[in-house]
Amino acid sequence: MLDLELLVSTALNFEYQVHHPDWPLEGFYLDMQVERQEQVQRLFNSYEQCSDLISIAYNSDLPLLCTPSQIALSLLYMQDLSFMNDYINSRFENQNIDGLLKMITSIIEIIKNVKVTSKESASRIAKLNDQCFSREYLKTSKLYKQKHEREIVGKEEEDVFQ
Repeated sequence: MLDLELLVSTALNFEYQVHHPDWPLEGFYLDMQVERQEQVQRLFNSYEQCSDLISIAYNSDLPLLCTPSQIALSLLYMQDLSFMNDYINSRFENQNIDGLLKMITSIIEIIKNVKVTSKESASRIAKLNDQCFSREYLKTSKLYKQKHEREIVGKEEEDVFQ
């Protein structure tokens, strides 16, 4: 079935798209440049720091729990609290922003609690993952059975010579 998935989706002119917080982050950055022209350098510094933090958000459940724009807004809020408070108050002037601020706070807490995996740990996990899916280790594969039979024969030969 999976082999035919691309064929069927192509025939239906279906396009796949992955949504991520990079575009909304850039959108907020451009929107804030228009509103706060006098603070462009401050905004640029926050934007650069947020670009680095996006990878931390990817290592969490956030992309599954929140929209990309919520994640982007929270990253900006995390970087420059006073600037973002002014922006949110001016942008969402006539709306109740309590729910928005609660959501931002909960996203920031998730980001702060993400444990970034070290490169060594990730490579060790990848190696274990490869072993899990290697035919050499799957008990139902031919390769495993052949290797296992060779080990048994080898042990029997050792017993004979001892």
